[in-house]
Amino acid sequence: SIVQHLRALPWVTKIVLVGHSLGCWYGTRALEIVDTDTADASVAVVCLLCPVLQNLNMVHRALRLRPRLQVARSVGVPSVIQRMALVLPFTMATMLHALWWMRGKARLERKEWQLFLVVVKHLQLGVVGRGVATFLDAFSVVGPMSARLAPMRKKGSNVAIHYALNDGWTPPEVSASLSSEGHLPAARCRFHAMPHGIVTDAVAAQKAAAMIGFDIATLLNEESERS
Repeated sequence: SIVQHLRALPWVTKIVLVGHSLGCWYGTRALEIVDTDTADASVAVVCLLCPVLQNLNMVHRALRLRPRLQVARSVGVPSVIQRMALVLPFTMATMLHALWWMRGKARLERKEWQLFLVVVKHLQLGVVGRGVATFLDAFSVVGPMSARLAPMRKKGSNVAIHYALNDGWTPPEVSASLSSEGHLPAARCRFHAMPHGIVTDAVAAQKAAAMIGFDIATLLNEESERS
């Protein structure tokens, strides 16, 4: 519905669809829906980062995570986190900040501590419960890749895919099949030494943003020249 809303805006002429991890599947689903309607602005460029497009029952890391999330949901962990965020927002933000540093994640400047307050706002809205539900539902919803990629395949070389080396969520055999077997043969694929969760590494996040920006500018320019 968001993409359809954007397409109907009179000042929007082209749309760029960007996805990361499981969000790439949602991107393909959105493209599949709007692809049947030729009116208004079109999706001109698609950028996928660490895409999870295959059946999650084929991903070993997902299978290991599934029972843990099922237990967490059954005992009400998401609800507890949401209530804590509502009652003790600043305490929750401080805990997240401490955990972030203990795990040696991205080096944030002091002024960027605001990030954790924003995260707490999302926790207050129940994002953990929705995220857990979405992940668990994906096991039955996300089917074979070929079932959803036809609209994206029509975009040809206007699709850019960035893979993370040694990514447990997108094993080499999966990334190879995306570029072959008739899935997305014309897509521009690149491999990078970055973690799947790129936002947890400041350098990787900056490089990823630069890569996506370069792809968008390049592909939009090429698309304009062809049209």
